Amino acid sequence: MIQPSVAESVTVGVVQLVSAHGDVPANLDAIEELAARAAADGARVVVTPEMALTGYLWPDDDAVRGLAERVDGPSVRRLARLCRATGAWLLLGMPELDTGLGTLHNTCVLVGPDGAVGAYRKAHPFVADPLWAADGHLPPPVWDTPAGRMAPLICADFDHPESARYAALSGADWIALPTAWVEEPGPSATWRLRAWENGLPVVAADQAGAETMNGRSVQFSGGSCVIDHAGSVVTALDDGAGALTATLDLAAARTVRRRLLAARRPPEYRALARTTTWPRPSRDPLTTPP
Repeated sequence: MIQPSVAESVTVGVVQLVSAHGDVPANLDAIEELAARAAADGARVVVTPEMALTGYLWPDDDAVRGLAERVDGPSVRRLARLCRATGAWLLLGMPELDTGLGTLHNTCVLVGPDGAVGAYRKAHPFVADPLWAADGHLPPPVWDTPAGRMAPLICADFDHPESARYAALSGADWIALPTAWVEEPGPSATWRLRAWENGLPVVAADQAGAETMNGRSVQFSGGSCVIDHAGSVVTALDDGAGALTATLDLAAARTVRRRLLAARRPPEYRALARTTTWPRPSRDPLTTPP
């Protein structure tokens, strides 16, 4: 059982990128510059977008495999040097190669001064993910960081309320959300809703700009932001590359979250776990006893 965090307030940072598609060195340069800026403004942990290392859209396994790295690969080692120099930790979105299984994953890696601290693989695929990435699994980890206990989720994981609720029940102080959000301007109402319904601050780092795959252009939303535990946007970017910082009031969030979670009635929700189809089957698992 994870013990409650005792941090009262922390400063976090967000990096928003217009990733150079397939150009890892250029993206690393941009990440280093913007993350160092956030660290200089006091950020203890800096969140980067989904697939920040390479760009998001990939048509198949072969297209991205040559760019994918192990969790402890050269890009993470390079960013660990940045962590040592600045004192800040960094959450990196990247394509991961599992050398044991040969599988590829849409992953975020927590980087500290000594290298990779942990990794999380996206559990809910969206758009291009199924073309190359194997699914990850919930619940997300909860990592002790210089900015309190952080739970990572990636982009479409936030479309499913169970993902963020896992983080709340697991003792997280805040959620880091690397994303390549599309279809609506950022900051997304979904991000704000997940913060509000769980009493958990959300630190969302989005891609900006556009990418093209198979003749189709996809415009990312931008709007990277920090959202407090009440669902209010504390600070946000518009479009284009940039960095920002904000301070999270973890003590206030903890008070609200304790009240929210205490009001739950888990025995009443058991049928939800048995419901895996829609429309509902003739034997309705929401109303019929097992």
